[in-house]
Amino acid sequence: MVVTGLPLLLSQSALRLKPTFTDAYNNMASALVQKGLVPAALQCYQTALAVNPNLVRPGTPLKGPK
Repeated sequence: MVVTGLPLLLSQSALRLKPTFTDAYNNMASALVQKGLVPAALQCYQTALAVNPNLVRPGTPLKGPK
C-alpha cells in the first residue's frame, strides 16, 4: 500500500530505524484514520500492541473515531 503524507512518511522512516517504536505505529494509525483507511490503521494499532502489550491497561474502554 502506498499512502503519502508527511506524518506517514515520518512514521515509516522512524520504524525503519527502530521497528519497536510504538509511538510511530500510533502516529501512523492516526494519520491513516484521518485518510479514511481504518483497516490499515487497525493493523498499525495491533502491531503496536503486539510490540508492547502494556500500551493499554486492562479494562480500559476503547473508543472509536469521533
